[in-house]
Amino acid sequence: MDHVRIDWKRIERPDAQVDQVLLRFLILRIAATDTGALRTLYYRTGGKLLALLRLLLDDRDSADDAIVDVFVRIWNEAHRFDEEAVCPSQWLFVIVRRVADSRSARWPDVLGRTFIGPLRNARGQTPFDPPPS
Repeated sequence: MDHVRIDWKRIERPDAQVDQVLLRFLILRIAATDTGALRTLYYRTGGKLLALLRLLLDDRDSADDAIVDVFVRIWNEAHRFDEEAVCPSQWLFVIVRRVADSRSARWPDVLGRTFIGPLRNARGQTPFDPPPS
């Protein structure tokens, strides 16, 4: 896989706002230790989060293990969710990113190809690279 592309048009669906409201509600219910809300969140987002983990970890077995860590972390950190400061899908993405980061050194490579790649200059350097010695 040489290039990772994000189709922003698919992400910005008309019902995306409804999804965010539902995700916010579920995370707040999880913060109140509602196991049914965690189950619903898993059914609503588990497939997408697992697909993202498979992309980031590049290993199906690691991703299958990591999805468990993601939902354990959601359960443990839901009380920290600040509904005024961050959108629910971003909060979930940060958790997935942290789990993937803790499991793999490949994350910077994926990050570079996905987000930093366009910032490379003619010498292949980005603003985030260490200065040449």
